[in-house]
Amino acid sequence: MPARFDNGITGTILLADDSALDRHLFTQLLQRYGHTVHAVADGAQALAALDGLQPDLVLLDIRMPDMSGLELCAKLKADPATRDIPVIFISAASAVEDRIQAFSSGGVDYIGKPIKSEEVQARVTTHLTLRALRRTLELRVQERTAELEVANRHLSEEITERRRMAQELLESRQQLRDLAAHGEAAMEQERKRIAREIHDEQGSMLTALKMDLTLLRRELGDAPPAIGQRLDTMQHLVEEAVRVMRQVASQLRPAVLNLGILPALEWLTEEFRQRTGIACHLLAGDDIPLDDSRATTLFRIVQESLTNVTRHAEASQVDIGLSLEAEHIRLEIADNGKGFDPSQVGGNSFGLLGMGERLEALGGKLRIVSAPGRGTRLHITIPLAEELP
Repeated sequence: MPARFDNGITGTILLADDSALDRHLFTQLLQRYGHTVHAVADGAQALAALDGLQPDLVLLDIRMPDMSGLELCAKLKADPATRDIPVIFISAASAVEDRIQAFSSGGVDYIGKPIKSEEVQARVTTHLTLRALRRTLELRVQERTAELEVANRHLSEEITERRRMAQELLESRQQLRDLAAHGEAAMEQERKRIAREIHDEQGSMLTALKMDLTLLRRELGDAPPAIGQRLDTMQHLVEEAVRVMRQVASQLRPAVLNLGILPALEWLTEEFRQRTGIACHLLAGDDIPLDDSRATTLFRIVQESLTNVTRHAEASQVDIGLSLEAEHIRLEIADNGKGFDPSQVGGNSFGLLGMGERLEALGGKLRIVSAPGRGTRLHITIPLAEELP
């Protein structure tokens, strides 16, 4: 019993051969293996049959009248609707040139006559299997492509959502900075108001009380010593109250800040030297005309930096440099203290955080250069206002 090359693959086959005997033999053979066969006698009939038929395989005799199998194959490969259908040529010719022409025109295989049933079935089954695998692969590619399109759409939506959230976060941070700047400005205004009230109202009252004590001392020139001692005590208390009042007013809002940033920093460095005994040098040129918010920010940053030097640096010298450059103001504060590792600064360093918040509100930047045993240097830049007075 002859061997059967049959893996269960069957299909619809279009057979074109001008020999009635060969058409009959091929049809009987292929049907025996379960294939559906549409047999025609020439190329024109084959083209007509393709109008309503989508075969899985085409068997073409090379030599047919009017239109050869080679010409028909070329037409099939030129048509997008039929170009993927595998074509197997059949011919009694055994010349190499015929086989070359068959493959050159788009054929996938070649069967010689007289035919052998096992060879025909093996070749037909092989190419039907390949076509089925190709269709399966194409289907999987389509399914995978659809899955990737869905995943890409979801990813695109997620990216869009994340961008929206990032934009909202940026806007929220900007709102927080604006709110912090507004709060800081309101706080400075309130400090200014309280300092003015302390200086004007409480200062006037204490000055009047001091004058009254002076007049009372004159009127009671012959008073007993006990009364004179009591007046001295009262005079001392009033003078101490005046001193404390001026100190509180200066801490709230130094009056010298109204004269400009340079006089304010000169006053601050001198007060720092007298209070701590630490050498403090201010290096600056001419006074820089600044709006109140920038002048106040620079003053508060220097004030906070000097406080940090007193509390933590163990320094013996501080140098402060202030300069006006093309598009921004540069402030540098350096000490020769014990230094620290900036990367280890945590969220509890409220002084540095406060500096950063003040600068961000004005579009400024803070850079810290420090290392254990090598002192600390703060580099601060603030953009100039659009218009300087």
